[in-house]
This record gives sequence, structure tokens and C-alpha cells, in this order.
Amino acid sequence: MIFLKRKDKKVLDRTASPTEKKMVRVENRASRYVFYFLAISFLSVSGYVFIFSDFLKIKNIIIEGNEKIASEEIREKVDNLSIRRLPGNLSWQNYFFISDNQLEQDLKRDFKKINKVEVVKIFPETLLVKVEERKALVLRCAGDTCHLIDEEGVAYEEIDPESEDLKKSGLIKLIDKSGRQVETGEKIMTAEFVSFLLSLKEKLEAEKIYVKDEWIAPSLIAEEITVSSLEGWNIYFSSRIDSEKSIRMLKLFLNEEIKDMREKLEYADLRVENKVYYRLKPEEDSKEEDAVETESQDSF
Repeated sequence: MIFLKRKDKKVLDRTASPTEKKMVRVENRASRYVFYFLAISFLSVSGYVFIFSDFLKIKNIIIEGNEKIASEEIREKVDNLSIRRLPGNLSWQNYFFISDNQLEQDLKRDFKKINKVEVVKIFPETLLVKVEERKALVLRCAGDTCHLIDEEGVAYEEIDPESEDLKKSGLIKLIDKSGRQVETGEKIMTAEFVSFLLSLKEKLEAEKIYVKDEWIAPSLIAEEITVSSLEGWNIYFSSRIDSEKSIRMLKLFLNEEIKDMREKLEYADLRVENKVYYRLKPEEDSKEEDAVETESQDSF
């Protein structure tokens, strides 16, 4: 015997001639090449099918939670963001190669109205997009430009202040006297200041102290505002003092100090804790600015 078989591989007998040994080596090498070629071909075809197969292509994009942003607009954006472009006008969209985290970042970047978004992949061909939109709480205006502000103090949308929907919204219109122009998506005030404004509005209404919708802010950095009552006098507030405490001080001041002279009042300044500085209208009373320090029965 010249050849011995071991696991289907030809092994040289020690007595074989050099020519026979060479032929066996060539035959073994050719077998390996054929095996490698077939393996590479199989992997290539499998990889092509795996990447470009319609089985793993995203066919369903489900949008949930949106109210103002059109579902079709989000769906089109997700579809475009999930497609990978290749040279030669080739493109592919594959379930396994879609990054849900990247999609979430891209959607928040492209849609300033989105506050939170979650992308869930459902095998093999579905994407579920859960959206939480920003809620308009304050309208901030500087010059002719107005932006809607959310609870975090982000100016997420530029809007026409004369729009009918806005007029019916009941939002606080904050006039920023600094005139600083802002970019859409920019955080321009603290969440605490937004919360203070909403709380102040609620407590003024509860105490039946009726004020105009336009509030004045000399500067958002100072976080101080001027509110005009419908009776014709101004109130100065600071967010450094709790809104509930400020309203209690104002109520006590009006009931015990001003009483029936409210139409004569020019302003009440509550920017100093436990104090109310006020001025009466000059034509009714010529005295200089007075200050009154009041304390409630609750010892605030």
C-alpha cells in the first residue's frame, strides 16, 4: 500500500517514492483550496442574504404618544435614519444593524418638540417609537420673536404670538426686556423659574387678584418679574422668595395696609423677604416711597 487513509485525508506511506509524496501534497493542498473557496463562498452568500434579505428589512414603524407632531413626519424620518447608504447607490436596512440609541438621539435632535423618545425593536421587521412631546407652559417674547417654553425652560418652538390657538391657550406671556435673541432648542431659563411662574399665576387666581396676561422680566438672569393688576397697579416679584409666601404677604398688605385705597396704589414691591415696599400714585398722594413690614399670624 502506498497510501493510508486517516479521517478521509491521504497520508504518505514511509516507503512511498518522492514523486508519489509530491503528488499527495499537491492533492491535499488542492483539497484545502477547494474547501476554503467553498467556505468563503458560503459565508459571502450567507452574509449577503443576511444583510440584504427582505426578511430582516424594517417594514413596520409604529408611532405612539405624539399629539402635535404628525405620525407620518416621524415615520419618514425614522425610515430615512435607519437606512444605510453604500457606494454605487446601494442601500440596506437591517433589523440587527439599527441602533435604537442612535435613532433616539437623532429624533431628539431633529424634532425640538420631542421631550423624550424611546425606540423599541420588535423582531424581525418592526420599530416601535414612543414619543413624549414637550408641553408649552410659558410664552417668552423679545422684540418680534416669541418662543414656547417647556417645563425645563427650553425654547423649543418659535411661534406667531398673534395665532388664534395661542390666544386661547391662556399661557403666561413673558416679555423679556433684555431683548436677547435665542436659538430654537436653547435652554433660556431654569426649571425652577418656570415652576415659580406657574405657581404664582395659580395663587393669584386663587386669591382673586386679577392680573394682565403679559408679565415683564427685566432680565431672565435676575429671575424677577413685574405683573400688572387689572386695577392699574404693578406688583414686583422675585423667584428667590416662595410664591405662596409672596402672595400671603401681598394679601395681608392689601387687607391691612391699603384697604380701600387700592385704586390709589402705584406699585407693591415684594422682592425683599417679609417686607412690602409700595408707592401711591403721585396725583393722589405726594408722599415719598413708604415701606411697611408685615408679619402674618402664621409667622412667615
